[in-house]
Amino acid sequence: MGNLFTDLQQAVADRLAADAYFSGPPTLATLTENVGDVVNAVDKALNETGLLAFVLTPRVQAGREWRRADVDVIVSVFEQVSLNRDPAVGSGKPAIDVAARVWALVDRWSPNDLWTPLLIQHVHLVEPAPTLIYEVAFATSTIIATV
Repeated sequence: MGNLFTDLQQAVADRLAADAYFSGPPTLATLTENVGDVVNAVDKALNETGLLAFVLTPRVQAGREWRRADVDVIVSVFEQVSLNRDPAVGSGKPAIDVAARVWALVDRWSPNDLWTPLLIQHVHLVEPAPTLIYEVAFATSTIIATV
């Protein structure tokens, strides 16, 4: 167990990885910020199949209620089109289709009773080339407490 935020990231990644759409074959890599050397982990996964999902929490903000934390969860879908669309190597699944599947799997889902259901905020293209990157953004909240 990490902490509240890394556990949330891992729960989202685990939900994606458990779905047949992600589990392959080929397996679609699903990473979190907790992998350590993020840049090399992303590069390695992209160079293997040309497609990956990366879960992060870029913003945590104090909510209006006492001890409430409002949290953004982003799932970035990276695609090296030439590699991913090569039937000998990649899945052939376009990044926008993967983003839509992320939306379907995560919207209105909660990993446990500590979190409100994650609600979709947007899907948009962040980087058009050379690597496509779609951002699927969700919002959730929790109460920060010490045990």
